[in-house]
Amino acid sequence: MQKPITVALLGAGIRGSMAYGIYIKKHPDQIRMVAVAEPDEKRREDVRKMHHIPKENCFLDWKYLLEGKKIADAVIITTQDAMHYEAAICAIDKGYHILMEKPISNNLEECIHLARFARDKQLVFLLCYVMRYSPFYRKIKDLLQQGSIGELVSIRHSENIAYWHYAHSFVRGSWSNLSRSSPLILSKSSHDMDLLLWFAGSDVKSVSSFGDLSFFKQDLAPTGAPKRCSLGCPYQKECPYNATRFYLEEGHYKWAIRAMTTDSSPEGIRKALETGPYGRCVFYCDNDVMDHQLVNIQFQNGVTASYTVSAFTKDFFRKTTLMGTKGEIRANDLSFDIRLSTFGSDKAELFFVDDCDTGHGGGDEGIMKDFIDAIYGEKSLEDLTDIQCSLNSHLLAFGAERSRKERRVVDFEELS
Repeated sequence: MQKPITVALLGAGIRGSMAYGIYIKKHPDQIRMVAVAEPDEKRREDVRKMHHIPKENCFLDWKYLLEGKKIADAVIITTQDAMHYEAAICAIDKGYHILMEKPISNNLEECIHLARFARDKQLVFLLCYVMRYSPFYRKIKDLLQQGSIGELVSIRHSENIAYWHYAHSFVRGSWSNLSRSSPLILSKSSHDMDLLLWFAGSDVKSVSSFGDLSFFKQDLAPTGAPKRCSLGCPYQKECPYNATRFYLEEGHYKWAIRAMTTDSSPEGIRKALETGPYGRCVFYCDNDVMDHQLVNIQFQNGVTASYTVSAFTKDFFRKTTLMGTKGEIRANDLSFDIRLSTFGSDKAELFFVDDCDTGHGGGDEGIMKDFIDAIYGEKSLEDLTDIQCSLNSHLLAFGAERSRKERRVVDFEELS
């Protein structure tokens, strides 16, 4: 029996302590967490206790962990977007295998440089494009590869962020401002850019995009609205973005509460709303990322795709339609149903791919398993979201953003 892979966690926030930490806890025979770097003392201590990490292997900053001798087989990088590049460069230098949250970087040149730097290293370097690893999206890919709709011609894909999720993450939260994070099309939609590339099975030829920040702006604030929801807002009963109601009264979005405070008691939440960014009125934040965007893509093999992302939806889900020469596939990851219709038949074949409790429809568990198998040499990197493969989705996202800003069609060759 092979000994477990050892990992160090760089960043123990929502991503690190939940999705991957849970898998590690459940499968100690496969993988063990032996070190953690996290500036927040409460989160760092929670991870230390959960995985029985020695105190000498707990660090305030990822730089302290990586500047010393190598203490694990791999690192999981779940820091904020702007920190990914430098941490990955240091980890490669030390000889660590890497599993890293997307994006590679919020800078195009850094994305390209890191992919080139990693190319000649005999290390596993996967990006957390978990959608590819979920049974739901794998079933869609299998149907395409089986030729169930003939030759793929076009794709229509939408991501519905949901009004409450957008307000939490992209107005009040960590991905709201370009100077601290990334454009929405990269920070949120790079998952979808990767899916479209995977389904099309081709490199991109050209891309165009339109989008705007239409609603969450100070000049649209209702008359008399205070800058914080807790300051007696006259619109608190009817406002769907009322932070006090969302976090305190509804309170069922536990992951959202964990993002805003480590004290999830009513008193702790109330204090965070009174002093922290998540208690701000959505019209008085420093956000500047798009709240809706449209992307049109032409692939080298002739397939075309349209992608729409919007904050203005009730539910949080994705819908995909794949149109081929012999039929079409319609898929919805809210209900987890896939409907296959073939031309000339009145009957449709329905596939229901059950959700999984390990996160992202089973994608979190799937990517962890493949990461371990790849380190053991039991999985080819050609099957995975390795850094080379994942670079293309980033180029597509940056190309879409360039098109949106410059109001022109962008040729993919000018990006690499």
